[in-house]
Amino acid sequence: MMTSLPIEPPQRGERRHARLFLAASLAVAVLVIGALVVTAALLFSRQRVGNEAQPETTPISITLSSCANQPVPVLVGLCTHHQLTDLLQSRKIDKYVLALERAYLDMNQLLITYRVFSPSTGRQTPADLTDTHVTTSEGLSFRPSAGQTPATGPEVVQFSTPAVPANTRALQFQVEIKALHLPILKLPPPETPPPPSSVVHGSATFAFTLQYHDGLVVTPHQTVTVNGSGVTLERVLISPSETILQGTTKGTFPDSFDHTFSLNAAGRNASPTFSVFGGESNPFSIGYDAGLLGQHGTWTFEISLTPSTEGSWMFHFKVP
Repeated sequence: MMTSLPIEPPQRGERRHARLFLAASLAVAVLVIGALVVTAALLFSRQRVGNEAQPETTPISITLSSCANQPVPVLVGLCTHHQLTDLLQSRKIDKYVLALERAYLDMNQLLITYRVFSPSTGRQTPADLTDTHVTTSEGLSFRPSAGQTPATGPEVVQFSTPAVPANTRALQFQVEIKALHLPILKLPPPETPPPPSSVVHGSATFAFTLQYHDGLVVTPHQTVTVNGSGVTLERVLISPSETILQGTTKGTFPDSFDHTFSLNAAGRNASPTFSVFGGESNPFSIGYDAGLLGQHGTWTFEISLTPSTEGSWMFHFKVP
C-alpha cells in the first residue's frame, strides 16, 4: 500500500521571484517587438523616400511687381490709378513657370504683363509669347501686336482690340499659350546671322474677366495733297492707354524715305510708338501711348518726309 506524501506549497520568497522573472521576460519581449517595429518602419520609410521623385526645380516666389516697375510708362500710370486687374495666375510650360501678373483692356488694346521663371535657377528669364491665342466668351479674337522685354521686372504682350459691342462693361477671356520663345543670350561672332530663339513647347490656359474701358473716336475726314500725293486722316481713336491715327494715302510714298510724324494734342507733344506708313495708296496707322484722353481742344498732326523739299501734310482738328 502506497502512502501519498503531502505537497508543500511554494514559499513566499519563491512566489515573489517567479513573478519578477515573469515581469522581466514580458518587458524584454515588449522591447524586442518595439525595436522590430521601429526598424521595419525606418526601412520602409527609407525605401519609400528613395523611390519617390526628387524635386528638380528651385522653389519660386511669385508676387506682384510694384507700379513703378511696370515695363512701359503707360502701365505705370494705369497701375497707379488702379486701372489694372491683378491676375497672379501661374502655369507650367514644360519645366518653365509662366506667371500672368496683371491685365488691362480698352478700346485700342489688351495689355498683359507676365514673368517666366527658369526651372534650374528659379529666377526670371526673358521670353516672348508669340504663340498666344486670346478669345472671349462673346466670340471675339485678339491678335498679338507687340511686346516689351525690359531688363528687369515683368514683360508685357500687347493685342489689338477688335470691334467691341456697344455698352460692353466687361469681357471674359481665355488665353491659351502654346509655346515660349526664349532669346539666345549669347551673341554670335561679328558678321554672323543671329541664331533663332529657342522654343519651349507646351500648353497653358488662363481664364479671367476684365473691365472694358471705352474711349473717344474723332473723325476728321480731312485730305491734304502735296504735289499730287494725298493723305486722308479718317479717324483718331483715343483711349486711356493709346491713341491711334488712321487714314489712307493716294500716290507714292517711297519706303526709302524717312517718315516723321508729329502730334500736338492741345498743347501736349507726343512721340509715336509705332507706325505703318508707306507704299502706294496704302492705309496707314500711327500709334501713341502718351495717355492723351482728356486733351480737349485743337490737335495738330503733321507728316513729313526726309529727304524732301515738297513740304509736309498737316492736319488740324478739334477733340471735344
